[in-house]
Amino acid sequence: LLVSPADAGRAIRQAVAAGGPAEELAHGTTILSNLLRQGRGSAVVLYRSETSAAGPPSDDDPLVALVPPHRRLEVPGRIGADGRELQRLGTVPDPPDDVRAAAVVLRNADANPRHEEAVVAVLCQRGLDVTPSLEFPAVSEEVQRTIATVVNACLLAPCRTAFSGLADAAERTLIMSSAGGLLSVEDASRLPAALLSSSPAAGVLGAAAAAKAAGFTDAVTVDMGGTSTAVGLL
Repeated sequence: LLVSPADAGRAIRQAVAAGGPAEELAHGTTILSNLLRQGRGSAVVLYRSETSAAGPPSDDDPLVALVPPHRRLEVPGRIGADGRELQRLGTVPDPPDDVRAAAVVLRNADANPRHEEAVVAVLCQRGLDVTPSLEFPAVSEEVQRTIATVVNACLLAPCRTAFSGLADAAERTLIMSSAGGLLSVEDASRLPAALLSSSPAAGVLGAAAAAKAAGFTDAVTVDMGGTSTAVGLL
C-alpha cells in the first residue's frame, strides 16, 4: 500500500473495502520513524527544571536536531526526590512564536507530579500540543526520559493527522507498538514515541507466524522498505 502521512487511512480504507468489511485491523507503520529521520515533525520547545541534570547542549547532544538551545526553557521550582516541594513553582516562560508543540520534563515529577501537571495546564491554555514526561513512567533516567518526551511532542500532531482516517477502517482498528503489542487508535495517537519500530515489529510477528505455518522453528526475517531494512532472528 502506498501510504501518505497526510492521510494514512485512505489507502488502508481502500484495501479493506476491496476485500470486504473487516472486523479487526492491526496496522504497522513506518510513517513516524520516517518523519523523524527526515526532520519533518513539529518544532518543539522543551521545558525543564532549573539547573537540570541534562546540562547545556553539546556537540554530541542527541536532542540538538530536535531542540536547539533557544528552544530550551527553564521553569523555576523544585521537587525533591521524596516528593516534597522544596521551591514553589515560578512563572512558566512563553514559548517562541513559531512553536506549537512542547515537551515538559521536570525533575522528580514521578515522585510528585504537581509542578509538571501545572506547567502542562498552562501550556495547554496557551494552545500548545503538550507531552509531559509523566507519559513515560518506566523511563527513570532523566536524559532518556527527556529524549522520549521530546520525540513524542515532535510527532504528536503528525501522528494524529496520519491516523485520523483509520478509526473507522474496520470495526476494531489497532496500531502495532514497537514492543509488538496493539494499541487503540486513541492511545497510539497520544504516544507516537512508542510506535517508532511499529512496522518492523509487525513484520517479525507476521514472519514468525508464516515460518511456524511452514514448519520452521528457526528463521531469519528480512523486512525491506523504502528507507530501511530490518532483520530479525527467530
